[in-house]
Amino acid sequence: MIHETTDFRLVWDDFQKFRDFVKHKENIEAALAHVVRIKPSSAKGQYIKRICLAATRTPSVTIEYVPS
Repeated sequence: MIHETTDFRLVWDDFQKFRDFVKHKENIEAALAHVVRIKPSSAKGQYIKRICLAATRTPSVTIEYVPS
């Protein structure tokens, strides 16, 4: 028999948030890899200078991009 407690609910919510974060992180990494792959050969210097993400009607978050 499984008893749901407040502590379990908090742990489960944190796990869900972490899982969502990992999915978003993977999507962002894939999008950046694609942008770098399709960079025109004539483009010189640093191609991506700044990355900022924002949801609709929310403040943006600046992401530090370190080319590999």
